[in-house]
Amino acid sequence: MLREAYMGHPGWFMIDNSSECFDAKIAKTKTTVHHILGISSSGTNFYKKLLLKKGSTNIKTNTTVPIDIPAG
Repeated sequence: MLREAYMGHPGWFMIDNSSECFDAKIAKTKTTVHHILGISSSGTNFYKKLLLKKGSTNIKTNTTVPIDIPAG
């Protein structure tokens, strides 16, 4: 089994099914990942950073936020 192949690895963690519901298992997984990364798990906010590619200037948008992306 795959589990036995990774069991000796120092970075291997098992998230078992002892949680009362799926959301609790997700919370347990997030806490474990935060512990591995050395991040405090007290917050519940996650942020994504996206790289946007400047498109055609012929496209009109319905936004009040000016989009000024430098070339390159």
